[in-house]
Amino acid sequence: MKKNVYTVFLLLFINYSISAQSIKLEGLQENEYIGDVNLMPDSSLLALSVINDYNTVKRYIYQNDLWVEEENSLTQLINSLSNQHKHLLFSIDYKKLIVLITEGKENRAYLFSKLADDKWSLPTEILKNLRGEFKHSPPNISVDGLKFYTTAYGLSANELLIYDAQKETLEKSIKIDEFDRINQIFPLNKSAFIVGALKNKDKIDSYFYIQIEKDGSYTAPLYIPELVPDKPSDLFKISVSPFPGRIIVQNQESKQISMIEVNERIADQWFQKSTPRQEFSRLARQEAEANNYVSPKGQYHALLIGNNVYKDQSLNLEKPIEDVLKLKNILISKYTFEEENINTLTNASRSQILTALYELRLRLNQDDNLLIFYAGHGYWDSAVEQGYWWPVDVEKNNPSCWLSNSDLKEQIRAISTAHTLLISDACFSGGIFKTRGVEDLRDATTSIQLLYRMQSRRAISSGTLSTVPDKSVFFKYLSKYLEENDTKYLPSTELFTSIRKSVLNNSLTVPQDGVIMGAGDEGGDFIFISNK
Repeated sequence: MKKNVYTVFLLLFINYSISAQSIKLEGLQENEYIGDVNLMPDSSLLALSVINDYNTVKRYIYQNDLWVEEENSLTQLINSLSNQHKHLLFSIDYKKLIVLITEGKENRAYLFSKLADDKWSLPTEILKNLRGEFKHSPPNISVDGLKFYTTAYGLSANELLIYDAQKETLEKSIKIDEFDRINQIFPLNKSAFIVGALKNKDKIDSYFYIQIEKDGSYTAPLYIPELVPDKPSDLFKISVSPFPGRIIVQNQESKQISMIEVNERIADQWFQKSTPRQEFSRLARQEAEANNYVSPKGQYHALLIGNNVYKDQSLNLEKPIEDVLKLKNILISKYTFEEENINTLTNASRSQILTALYELRLRLNQDDNLLIFYAGHGYWDSAVEQGYWWPVDVEKNNPSCWLSNSDLKEQIRAISTAHTLLISDACFSGGIFKTRGVEDLRDATTSIQLLYRMQSRRAISSGTLSTVPDKSVFFKYLSKYLEENDTKYLPSTELFTSIRKSVLNNSLTVPQDGVIMGAGDEGGDFIFISNK
């Protein structure tokens, strides 16, 4: 007897770190039905919502450990078509979208194309001569955008119909004798497909892997075991995702939405969508896949601030500038930071720090990553529950020349980056962090954090004391773990876990980390990428 598929999910999750994740959408009404669910390249979800036959497409983002609704221009565009029955099917590269609208007995299929700046074209109707043939299942588009794949009613229900995407004329019909009917077609490359179908003598629909040869012959359909239900009431609906081998599965009976990983053979075919002429070993595919999750389109930038010499000489320190220069060398020699993208401020005033932050607002974009590091004096004002940096022009009894958590938070919020990480080797705790516990993100596996690829705005502080030692134990272990790291990808949450344990064992300070409150964090993480 087959294992229940959700047991399979659990076993896969344990064995492969990221294979299955249950997805719960927030704010659903009691009478709300969820249809098609699609995972997008930015790791948001598009879900079809049905309330009393009124159909809308909603977008959900993963924020504060919850999937919450957030509209965007694509959902507005799709919903402008109709509020009637819909189905969505994305091309494997997520540059094309086909939306099927069912109004009465008539089906209409519309094609959207992705433009620059994450915008989408206005819809154009496709395959108009097949309006009645789609069976509430949209046609799909080939990897190269030159073909449409559809199915049909009646005696042709087990035929894969291949249309020229430009002329919209039938090129080829391939009858799959093993099937009674074909419901959905997901092209993985030019010849490999996942097919949702009812196989002869089966009582329930299943999903199969199949290859179509140039002469029109096909390989024997292979069950995809991760998608074989244990009982007829487990009616599954799937969508492919932008991440090779990951599939969104919806149990239409229990309404549970999950993400699973299919077997290596299918994942290898999937990956060829972007590199059809290359052969990849399993290791090479994993490496490239990891880059797909983690590597930004933009660059890594750093603002490093070290204050030694203060206007008030009683505050002078010896080590901060030395620490800043050491960190700069580590970032350039070991990680993907270019020297021209690192701004080093030594003995900086409040005005100089704010000016540098403002310049970053002008230079950086939403694909870039930013590391801000400060070494110098800090102060915690318990009366107002506010932390401050003390620039070199500080006056101890004049808060107007201090640099507060609030000032920094506002500047960070205004800098458009994919990920921003603030590391403060000074007192900095309190109002900068969200009130929830600092363990929140570390509960999830690193691979899940990478998969979501949500924006992050995080901070790490050396301690909660009103002063920190000139010879910083915190910096000793920060530099140590950055230098000794031998992994390709190092999330800031993993880095902090290592630092915290060592600092607690060797000093009286208690390092802190967490999300910067109100700065635009969406649950992601800053990833140090080794250049070795």
